[in-house]
Amino acid sequence: MANAKYVPVELHPQPSAEHLFSDQPTIETLENGAEEGNEKKGVEKWRRTLYIGSTLSIVVLLFNMSFVLWAVTHRALEDGRGVLFTGDCDQARNINRGLHLLINILSTILLSASNYGMQCLSSPTRKDIDRAHPKNKWLDIGAPGMRNLSSIPRKKALLWTCLVLSSLPLHLIYNSAIFLTVSSYGYLAYVSDKPLPDLVTGSPRLSHVSQPSAGIDEWDSTYQRLRNKAAQGQIDRLDNKDCISAYATSLQSKHGSLLVQTDDFNSTTLDIGFLTTNDVRAYAPQKDPYSWICDYYLNTRDVADSEADTPFCSSMLSTILSDPGSWSVTNTSSSYSDQVQRYTVNSCWSERLPDVCKVEYSLVWAVIVIACNVAKAAILCGLSLSLKDMPILTTGDAVVSFLQDPDPTTKGECLLSGKSADRDIVETTFSKRPRRWASAVSKSRWVLCMGLFIASICLCVGLLIAGLMGIQDTNMIWKSGIGTVNSQTMISPIGFPTTLLPVTIIVNTPQTVFSMIYFTTNAIFSTMVLSSEWNSYALQRKGLRVSTAPKGSQRSTYFLSLPYRYALPLLALSTLLHWLISESLFLVSVEMYDATLARVPSQDLISCGYSPPAIVICLSTSCLLIAYLVGISCRRFKSGMPVAGSCSLAISAACHLDVQEMEDHGRENGSHSEVLRYRKQPVETLPLKWGVVTFYGEGVGHCAFSSVEVETPKDGERYD
Repeated sequence: MANAKYVPVELHPQPSAEHLFSDQPTIETLENGAEEGNEKKGVEKWRRTLYIGSTLSIVVLLFNMSFVLWAVTHRALEDGRGVLFTGDCDQARNINRGLHLLINILSTILLSASNYGMQCLSSPTRKDIDRAHPKNKWLDIGAPGMRNLSSIPRKKALLWTCLVLSSLPLHLIYNSAIFLTVSSYGYLAYVSDKPLPDLVTGSPRLSHVSQPSAGIDEWDSTYQRLRNKAAQGQIDRLDNKDCISAYATSLQSKHGSLLVQTDDFNSTTLDIGFLTTNDVRAYAPQKDPYSWICDYYLNTRDVADSEADTPFCSSMLSTILSDPGSWSVTNTSSSYSDQVQRYTVNSCWSERLPDVCKVEYSLVWAVIVIACNVAKAAILCGLSLSLKDMPILTTGDAVVSFLQDPDPTTKGECLLSGKSADRDIVETTFSKRPRRWASAVSKSRWVLCMGLFIASICLCVGLLIAGLMGIQDTNMIWKSGIGTVNSQTMISPIGFPTTLLPVTIIVNTPQTVFSMIYFTTNAIFSTMVLSSEWNSYALQRKGLRVSTAPKGSQRSTYFLSLPYRYALPLLALSTLLHWLISESLFLVSVEMYDATLARVPSQDLISCGYSPPAIVICLSTSCLLIAYLVGISCRRFKSGMPVAGSCSLAISAACHLDVQEMEDHGRENGSHSEVLRYRKQPVETLPLKWGVVTFYGEGVGHCAFSSVEVETPKDGERYD
């Protein structure tokens, strides 16, 4: 295709009111081999895409409103929260996971529509460009960014800002509008030299000293419940290691009260003694909730002084678990003393409790999401109906505009590239060495993208390592699946917010950071891909890709501003990563129960949960995305054509084709006689190729887009 000779064909006049000429020819192009000169009717592609975006935003709005109306009318509200499901935790997790996947799909649709609207608003018109170029200021064309905001009308900049601001709450609260609530149980611990099943019958003698703070009634009723469950086979016997692992947790969701069996309980008057209480009514977030496991070691200083000085049991668990057979507990919780009652544990008899979870929604968050949705839908609908000035969305649009009305600012600078425009340097010597795709993107954009990515990766890895260091049974964590709520992977409430608003903002901050990474990544992809197509005009003659209704040999732009082989995987990957992030760090609500299994709402807790498997998968997927981006950026263009990138100055510099001079030169020397046959066909609607235009005569050559034969620039030659 690149070496084929362009052969003109007979022209058949057709009336047209769009050009100064009285007729619009129909031509057959080399690329399409069919008649394409007739103007394609219908709405401009960019406006049609806005229609689609506004329609999708309305569809998402209707879905969100329908969901909230259904939830409010079918589910009772308490403190602005409603329960969507109550039951088995595995089923609740699956429902929660599925709803979050749906949320991220809807969010991606809404944000994609919003991003396209932002691009239409920030894309300059020809008037904006003509105001900027005389000031030696260039604007972005075909790539999203903030560079153009100071050069476009204030109304557009304000609407652009509104779309950005309405996106922020979606990032921060949409994923937390629905959340999982788990249960946590208080418990009492008893001690005896007999296994619990042996105490089912008869009337065991209970201690009436050192009673738990909750009172004798709770102590007695809890013990009777244990006996009844033992009779029904609902008590689990745990060895020392399993017992420590089961109860060394801040929030107990699967085990209740227990009996510690030991040979050291040698009372002649009692069958059962009281060991400790971890009832939530005595639980305070700043206290160590399972200190009874380590109290003996603290009191007798059987561990290193550096560990004994640590007020939390978690620092001693590794020492205890290194020899679980000698694990000892005590019923003394007073100040350090060398005289304590030591019980060397044989085993534990643990109460099995239902692992009950809820899937809840926040009405306040849902209303805020709907409000943002309404704002986006209104702005997008207004844009699609009222935006009159044609935005220059693609490099093809810009070439059309500059060929119709050349920009005098860049005359004589035909080898101007995006980087030279940035540095205010005029290049006049051609280099045939193809540059890498990365050169099309500004250094500041690369620094922003890679800086955000590296900082995010380092922070995530650091927090993941810190979190795993505090987990005793890491094997269980890795096997638990993604997005699973586990008391071992909940952030400690000590020094951490425990109310809905700050926790929601914290858990969704990664969503905002990733959106920034995606936005810059998408801009980089867009710039590199449009630069690749720009570069291909030095090798192959073809029609321009425009966002308006194509005319002649012009081609329609891509629906998503990128070729589908890039756009669709990038969009799918964005949805996947948003979902993985929502499964990596998430809001967890905890409902507290005391040792009698009665609800204690005053002790309820809201915190952050994290999922190590989801974090690892998310990090791996993100690394693949960046590796793919870097790999693509290392490609080389196929020709030495100056890399314009998204720079309006560089694009303008390549479009100085004097059609009148081309015609006059053709008449004078009798060459290029085919030029005269295209006098009535606008050059921007013909198949174009970039190169040295030979009709400018002797002297310094000139490179430009042309519909007639051009020559390949020579390495080291000067052109202007």
